[in-house]
Amino acid sequence: MFIKNFNCKLKVLRYKTQSNDVTYLYANRWKELILKYFPQLEKFYFQYEDVPYYGHQSPAYRKVDFNQFISSFWIEKRWVFKSEIDTSAFIFKIYPYKETWYDRNSSIDYSKSSQLTIRYPSMNECSIDIHGILRVAQFYHLEIKRKQIDISTLMDIICRLSELDSLKIHSLSLSSTCDSSMEEINRCFISNKNKITKIYLEKFNKIEEINFLIKFCPRMNYLHIDSINNMDIELFIKEILDKINNDGNQYFYTLCLSIPTEDDKIIEKFKNIINSNKSIVWYSIKCILDVIYLQWEKRIITNI
Repeated sequence: MFIKNFNCKLKVLRYKTQSNDVTYLYANRWKELILKYFPQLEKFYFQYEDVPYYGHQSPAYRKVDFNQFISSFWIEKRWVFKSEIDTSAFIFKIYPYKETWYDRNSSIDYSKSSQLTIRYPSMNECSIDIHGILRVAQFYHLEIKRKQIDISTLMDIICRLSELDSLKIHSLSLSSTCDSSMEEINRCFISNKNKITKIYLEKFNKIEEINFLIKFCPRMNYLHIDSINNMDIELFIKEILDKINNDGNQYFYTLCLSIPTEDDKIIEKFKNIINSNKSIVWYSIKCILDVIYLQWEKRIITNI
């Protein structure tokens, strides 16, 4: 009623609601509204927050087809879909695309921009239905904002998100990894099912974590690490290159490290390490705002 009596050439629309009325989540209704009344709309910010009752096993959002939010109408306008799991709520958002870490140095496919963010503490620490939201739409990017996540929990989540292209986590916990967990990794992830190509690790503690990620995501080609926790950086680079050589990994070719230092000698040290690696045929190193970007090409060895 308001829109019908308010004729304007709206450019930006922001709408936020907390409700259990799922009609707010019908993408086609928003599409019809925008086409009819806001044909000049350039930016659309929408947020819907669903706070389920304690112990409620069938949240309202389960009735919604969220894939409608990644149809051609939304893609052409570059309005992307994002879902968040908070401690006690499900949050769904539509907002104009903005560059993210996983889009750098690669072509952008807006049809694969849907993202899931989990602020949820643990799979077993709350009654909120995490598995339900993993099935509502096709997600290509996952960010877990828990300070530390154990391997079994990470595997449980990723097993349900088969099209993931990027993963961002704060840090890994390998302490709970046991033989059965590693067998599960071999069964579920060392295969073509895992499509993750980009990983962002905010905090790194030991080289075993990188070894795990290389094995966990065999198609990984990009790794960004914010903190290496006072580890010997030269030894770190050498061990990574040795690891990918020994495993015959042909995908991994970009490493980004946040190193708050003005020591230009670190670049020369990196060059010496790479030059000593006979399998590297080309490499590039650059430093931008305390972030070192290292790229390389390996010699491809074929068995005849």
